[in-house]
Amino acid sequence: PYDDYLLRIDQYSIDDPYLRPVYDNYAVTFNPNMVTAIDIPLVYAAEVTGRVQREVDGTRTGTGGVTLIVRDVTRDRKSAEITTFRSGDFYYLGLIPGEYTIEVDPHQLSQLGYSAVPEVRRLEVLPQDASSQIGDIDFVLVPRK
Repeated sequence: PYDDYLLRIDQYSIDDPYLRPVYDNYAVTFNPNMVTAIDIPLVYAAEVTGRVQREVDGTRTGTGGVTLIVRDVTRDRKSAEITTFRSGDFYYLGLIPGEYTIEVDPHQLSQLGYSAVPEVRRLEVLPQDASSQIGDIDFVLVPRK
């Protein structure tokens, strides 16, 4: 009793894959002979889709293996890293309401000798009664001059 505990929420144990906890951890103090209720707010997560293409001699082709970095501006932290499929398409499920930026990994771009157009995409995920989809988050890789 009277000890502080840090509870970690396992988002994968929630039956609906579209529901995500707002916070990953909770600090709780348990008192003797009392029931402690812990309210865990769940929100519907958004799906993000798009494509990364490489432009060579005016022709665009999908580029696989490109890493995209998703940053949560609202909570000031890196939210996820997404790797494109062989076709250049990418898909991510799990953005809770807030503001985000998505960019192609700058370190990878410098190694490849490319720059991304646009450099950064900004998006806002609004609270929804059901999951939403944000599409057409596209980037084009062009050789640096």
